[in-house]
Amino acid sequence: LAYQAVISRNYREEEFLNEKDGPVSAELVMYERDPGSRFAERSVRPILYKGSPMAETTIGTLQSVRSLELSDLLKLKDDFYVPNNMVVVATGNIDKNQFFNEVENKFGKMEYKQVKQPDCSWKLEPRVFHDEIPEFKDSIDSDKDQAIAGVIYQVSSISQKDYLGLSLIRCMIGEGFTSYLMQELRQKRGIGYSPSCSLSSNRGSGVFAMTVPGLKPSQIKETINVMRDMVRKLNNDLVSEKFFEGKRTQYLSGYLGNIDSESRRAYNRLGSHFEKKFYDILEIPDRLNELTRESIREIAQRNFSEEPFIAIGNPTGYENPLK
Repeated sequence: LAYQAVISRNYREEEFLNEKDGPVSAELVMYERDPGSRFAERSVRPILYKGSPMAETTIGTLQSVRSLELSDLLKLKDDFYVPNNMVVVATGNIDKNQFFNEVENKFGKMEYKQVKQPDCSWKLEPRVFHDEIPEFKDSIDSDKDQAIAGVIYQVSSISQKDYLGLSLIRCMIGEGFTSYLMQELRQKRGIGYSPSCSLSSNRGSGVFAMTVPGLKPSQIKETINVMRDMVRKLNNDLVSEKFFEGKRTQYLSGYLGNIDSESRRAYNRLGSHFEKKFYDILEIPDRLNELTRESIREIAQRNFSEEPFIAIGNPTGYENPLK
């Protein structure tokens, strides 16, 4: 089935139009109606990744999708769906020899072509980006106006040793009610319903982002200062031993809960072909237990020494509070 899906060119025009104008466009409309998602993808992404293909949204825009022709789909398959640009992964109860023989018998018949991959390198430019989002403005009660704030750092990628420590730092800052974001913002200051922290890696570069939606516009400056102070403290001070051990246990528990998942293993094996991981998924528990409070501070110092990219989404009519 996978082989037939790759080589097939028997697409009916009607089928293509139904998919393009139906489910794909509906997904985009749904995405566009979420102002927070639209702010991240349409406003922040093009500025953060300026000059890189990653500045473009993955699924595109309604305009770009609706302008697609069936010939565009066929050209994409001709250019990129070739065996030397392909990874086939299987996990679970399978006969390894039979699997490899089937892959070779099918995909090995396809024509090899030179494929030019886009250059996705980029360099974060420290700045404060401010944009107005009309949907954040309540037409009746200004006390219901909302805003969103984010602090973003460019960090080591998954192919570098520091990434595992950064994963633990992400857990410390943004995972669960014991995280720094929940303690410092929601519990102590009553700011933000669902502050979050993410870590991702793509084509040799990592992105560490702290985001707080559902703010009052008057809380933006304080929120950003709190997030930046968290990073400064990680750079300068040792986290408490109790907090460190608790977060490491939390992270390890979640990781071990996923490691036996067949789909998770397939995803990890697949990803390792596009971006070489520094650690194999099976050795991460041991390497995680080797991390110390001192090594976490050193990792923070190496990765958070530069100024960040700060993103602010305000209701219409509000000025940039960091101007």
